[in-house]
Amino acid sequence: MGVNSIIQVVGYKNSGKTTLIEKVIADLAERGMRIGTIKHHGHATELVSLDYGTDSWKHRQAGAAASLVMNEDGALQLQAAQEQKPSLDQLLAMYQTLDLDGVLVEGFKQEDYPKLIIVKEESDLKLVDTLKQVEAIVTALPIKRVDLPVFHLNDAARISEWIITRWEKK
Repeated sequence: MGVNSIIQVVGYKNSGKTTLIEKVIADLAERGMRIGTIKHHGHATELVSLDYGTDSWKHRQAGAAASLVMNEDGALQLQAAQEQKPSLDQLLAMYQTLDLDGVLVEGFKQEDYPKLIIVKEESDLKLVDTLKQVEAIVTALPIKRVDLPVFHLNDAARISEWIITRWEKK
């Protein structure tokens, strides 16, 4: 997997980013693809530990900055605490060792990777002109653009086809 196998899905809060990514992942997985995801948690709340009370949790409580657990089937769970927020590039670097066909990134609007912009309201179109590497629009509105592909929000199959074609061209 290289930098060309990354697509960001961006939009304003409650625009449907997670729902769209879920549908696209399901479609790509059904086609036999292995997809990773990275989500920007844009809230000021703490992330909830998935392993409260387990050995890995105890390791972190004792002072470990990172804890990785792997089961017999090869499933991994990593939790790490950074002094500074890691960049998207650093997070993507962690995925380089995994056997993935591509990564869908939810959020991180200002990063410089190819983007699908979700337009929930007409005013959201300003994102198309203000963000870098906008390659397509996803919306339920009757928007017509000649400069970018426009996909319906509920058409995960066409969006998946577009992603696959785009990744194959690179």
